[in-house]
Amino acid sequence: MQQTAPVKARLWCIPEDAKDPEVARRKAYDVTIVGRDRAGLALAPDASGSMPSRIPFSRITAVDFDMDYDRFEVTKAMAKNDWAKAIRILSSVYSPLYPYLDLPENNGLEGAMDLGTTMMKFAMRTRRAAKTDAERTTASQQFDAAYKVFQACAKAEWSDLGALATLKGCRCMIAIDTDMAKTAARRIAAMDEPTPGDLAYGHYWLMKAELARLAGVTTNALDAAIKSLCFENKDVETFPDALMISAECYENLGEPYRARDVYFEVAKLFPGTDWADDAVARLEVILKTRKTEKREAATAESTFFGLEEDMNALSEALIKERKAAKEAAAKRAGEEEDENDN
Repeated sequence: MQQTAPVKARLWCIPEDAKDPEVARRKAYDVTIVGRDRAGLALAPDASGSMPSRIPFSRITAVDFDMDYDRFEVTKAMAKNDWAKAIRILSSVYSPLYPYLDLPENNGLEGAMDLGTTMMKFAMRTRRAAKTDAERTTASQQFDAAYKVFQACAKAEWSDLGALATLKGCRCMIAIDTDMAKTAARRIAAMDEPTPGDLAYGHYWLMKAELARLAGVTTNALDAAIKSLCFENKDVETFPDALMISAECYENLGEPYRARDVYFEVAKLFPGTDWADDAVARLEVILKTRKTEKREAATAESTFFGLEEDMNALSEALIKERKAAKEAAAKRAGEEEDENDN
């Protein structure tokens, strides 16, 4: 028996005396779950003494966990980029549910996935800002914490979110260290390849691209990145990263014009983000190397549709615009700091 912290929930169950479980009317029980074994849930005794001490999994059809917390505080913290506070609040709510996220049709899975995603993004931000070994170690620990959340969510085989959690967990593993990345590669290789439209499609091919890039197989990384971005061009969790990988691959394959164009689109599509900052930085490098100085040969399609543009000039203008915007923002921040000091 695995004992856990008490979890209040409403269980929707097939009645014990149901003659035909498929059509039987479900019965609701308000319970406190205190543990589980291979066959069912252990329940705390109720005041009336009428509740059984356990309910088998075979009878449970849905679960509503009691999740009472200040959602406004979380929203406010996220709006202020106080991710640590939001994570603290959400973890206190969802961590007791981790042992039970495999229960069918439960209302805790989606929130736990959101928590894991928030933790992963926070870890990415920490890693990006890290300048010392200690800070990089902190980022790895944050990725590991997010990975553990996704591990719990991945047990939900009843939902498409289960496969997505496996892939997000693999993303965290890749970020932790080389050995974990090898384990992630084996897990992804063992997964069934999703089809376009599946919830996990963009993430699956993004992870394939990441792993191929780590292995130094640029053509495979590019192929996987293109599959991810072509079919999931509205998923902000995968689309910008897939674009950035494809641009890097074009650079490595000696196709600077394509790399420049992709970096330009990333910077235009996602202003004010880390993706845009990285894209602008790579644009500057490409222009400084003068690899795109010679005008690219026009294609029949661009000539017919009148799409010929001076991408070098557009890229230079974008770089100047972003630099000016950053300088203005830094100046405003300095002025606000001076006002607060006074």
